[in-house]
Order: sequence, then C-alpha cells, then structure tokens
Amino acid sequence: MGEGRHRADPKGHGHYLVGALGVFLLVVLLAGGGYTLHGALTTKPQTPAGSLSSGPQGEQEPAPSSSVRAQASPDASGATTPTLALRVTGAKCYVKLETPDGRVLLDRTLNRGESFSKYSNELKVTVGDSSAVDVFVNGKKREAGEQGGIETFNVTRDGEGE
Repeated sequence: MGEGRHRADPKGHGHYLVGALGVFLLVVLLAGGGYTLHGALTTKPQTPAGSLSSGPQGEQEPAPSSSVRAQASPDASGATTPTLALRVTGAKCYVKLETPDGRVLLDRTLNRGESFSKYSNELKVTVGDSSAVDVFVNGKKREAGEQGGIETFNVTRDGEGE
C-alpha cells in the first residue's frame, strides 16, 4: 500500500461551526431568560386602575401633587382630590378595592410607605389591618381602626357610606 496524501474531511470544519452556533444560541437564550426574570422580580406591579407609589411619606395629608400621585385626569366632575387615598404606616396591610359592579381595582398586600389613590364615584374598600393604614376619603382622614381589625366600607364622591 502506498502512502497517500491525507485528504481533508469533505464536510470540512462545518460540524465545528454548527456546534459553536448551537452553544452561542443556548447562551443567548439563557441570558435573555435571566434578564427577563431579573426584570420581573425587580419591577413593581403596575396598577392602571389607580395610582400606586412607594417610599417614605410625609405626615401631612396626601395631595395629588405631593405624597400620593394623582391619576392623569380626575373624575368627570373635575374633582382635584382623590375619592380615596391610602398610605400604609404599619409593616404591611392587605387592601382590596372594588367598583359597585364588582370589578376589582386592587387586591394585594401593600408594604410600609406604599400608597394608593383613586378618583371614583363609588368604591368598596377592604383593609386587612385598619390600624396599619391611613385612609383619606375625599381628602379627610378617616379614623384608624383597631390593630389587626378587618374593615370593609364604601366611599363615594360625597363621603363615606355603609
């Protein structure tokens, strides 16, 4: 047998290129998934039904332009004070807000410093620890309840109902 020249693989180095492309795509997918997961874990949920903000709050009554962000446009009556403004003063407080037709606007636990405001003609409000939240109805502070006390009440543009 004679010695022949060594022939290059007819496929060339293509199998290396395909492998490298596969590894590259895997890295891109993992990095993209990690970035998306990080964004989901570090951003705060949006509440389009009202305005939710967090951070330390002053002791004065909330105003649309200061401690509690106001919605871009007040209700149809042109009112400049939110029908309802909440500010969590305790460690945390469960809050649920519903419209008269049962549509849920907010249903979650808010942490200390978080606040929520809403312009509406009527709302049904449930707070899980009424001593842990300052509640303002049409700009007037509502008396705090007992520690750990669950309260459900209605608020209207005219005031508070049963």
